[in-house]
Amino acid sequence: MLCRRLATTALISAAMAVLGAAIGPASIAMAADTIAGSHAGSPQVNLVTQVTLTAGISPSSVDWDNRAAIVSGQATGTNPDGSPQPLGGVPVDIVEASDPSQVAATGTIATDGSYQIPFDPVPQTAYEAVIAASSTMAAASSSPFSVTSVVDPVTLTAKVSATRVRLGSSVTITGKVSYEPAGQSAFVPLANSTIAVYPIDAPSSGYVPTTTTTTASDGTFSVSVKMTRTQQFHVYAGGLPSASPVLVDYFFQQAEKVLPQVTAALPVRLSQFSAKVGPFGVLTVSGCLAIYHLQTLELPLQIQYSAHASGPWTTLKDLTRSVTTTGCPGGAPGNMFKGTGRVRLASAYYRVVYLGSRQFESAATKVILVWRYRTKITSLKVSAGQVAAGGRLTVSGRLWQYTSAWHPYGKRRVLIVLRPKGSTMWFWIVKVLTNSTGHFTATFKDPVSATWSADYLGDSTHYASG
Repeated sequence: MLCRRLATTALISAAMAVLGAAIGPASIAMAADTIAGSHAGSPQVNLVTQVTLTAGISPSSVDWDNRAAIVSGQATGTNPDGSPQPLGGVPVDIVEASDPSQVAATGTIATDGSYQIPFDPVPQTAYEAVIAASSTMAAASSSPFSVTSVVDPVTLTAKVSATRVRLGSSVTITGKVSYEPAGQSAFVPLANSTIAVYPIDAPSSGYVPTTTTTTASDGTFSVSVKMTRTQQFHVYAGGLPSASPVLVDYFFQQAEKVLPQVTAALPVRLSQFSAKVGPFGVLTVSGCLAIYHLQTLELPLQIQYSAHASGPWTTLKDLTRSVTTTGCPGGAPGNMFKGTGRVRLASAYYRVVYLGSRQFESAATKVILVWRYRTKITSLKVSAGQVAAGGRLTVSGRLWQYTSAWHPYGKRRVLIVLRPKGSTMWFWIVKVLTNSTGHFTATFKDPVSATWSADYLGDSTHYASG
């Protein structure tokens, strides 16, 4: 074994000596470093044929009836030694310049290096002709090319079968589409073209149509739409609305027809309405809510008021959770609703309304006038600010009512009330009647240190005051 190693070492030394005589000691060291850092085996340099590829497209402009174009060009190959390389039989792809993975068409180079590839280009889209790399040939691509388009005018007619239907039923939208071909002066039917129906204008709906259909050979179309809510359909033909252009957008003007609004809502009925106001200004309302074809739901109602029977109306209170489980009087369909609110006007007209939604029609009760006269207490006096324990006090004042103006309000009971020092509660201590001029006075023992006042609690036609 030792003899074999010595022999091997001697051979390597002899080889290095020969190599050193040819390229010098420094080069030997560099070569040794390179070889030591390389993978096993001899390094290889793969020299491949270089390709020059040209491309052009004809025609440079297309229209809907003449969409075909031909890409033609020449492919020239050059061997590593500079000699020409025939490229006959090599495949050529037409790809989108922005995304070469999108192959639009494929052809083959002829023996003379030329090629012709027919395909239908998308206008304004940049294409390239490409040759894929192989073990003997480098990849190649042409300069980008594209075509423009002729945009044909489009006419659209459309109508809807009904403008009011019951929720869940359908309407039919019919119409016809025509276009004027390039170079002609007459409109012809646009066959096999997509019609898009939107519930509102396309951008507002996020370009999501309710339904689509296709025109017949004579350009007519018919599509049925189930009504799930009130809608005003927008019908589009020719160039179609979308977040990004589609093929027909390059060849046709966009035609839009806005149809009359179609109402699809369940009727809501508000009946048996009553409203009354108490002496402390609390309005109480009640009535019956019924929804066609449904058990009563908890719809959001509103109490509204106005100084006039015809409005304008102002919301007094939103009646959330106002519908009860109590059935309507007299066996009428639906359920009772109830609600309260504090009045803003001494005399006002009131109603309860449902403002409507996509599923239910709006509704309102009848209008009811509710009123009471205002009252006030003036000239309130306490005979002394301080008295001995058990001493007597006299409290006096005057009660008024407002009809067309302020007038004394006689023969009404007024309560003299007190709030003991340190307390939050009020207590009445004596009741007194006003005289014909509205005056009242009462004298009594002072039971405790307190704040004094006088209250009128109202009656069937008058608000309370204090």
